[in-house]
Amino acid sequence: MTAACIALFALPAFADTSFTNPISTSNPTQLIASVIKHVLEYLGVIALLLFVYGGFLMLISSGNQERVKTGKAVVTWAIVGLMIIFSSYGMADLLFKKFGGESSAQSTEATTTETASETPLPTPVP
Repeated sequence: MTAACIALFALPAFADTSFTNPISTSNPTQLIASVIKHVLEYLGVIALLLFVYGGFLMLISSGNQERVKTGKAVVTWAIVGLMIIFSSYGMADLLFKKFGGESSAQSTEATTTETASETPLPTPVP
């Protein structure tokens, strides 16, 4: 009985509800490119934090060779991680150019150009 009342009275209230797309694009290729770009940006931030941490370890080592070796190892692996991040960005960009038709950098430029062209220019005052 309760389910019938809910179906009779509550469901028509939700019938006119429309949902908007929270994602700026409906193209799955652009969505995947955007996700990969943002993941690689966050990985770059993590690599920067590892550089700072490794330098901090070497700075506070107080002559302890074990801490200096640990700091150098952290910085070395952060460099290796950055090389992996840059190469994966290059490979992803190449794949999107080859198969998707548009790279992640081009889709970002296209979005910026579209929003810039929509803004009216101010009229000059004589």
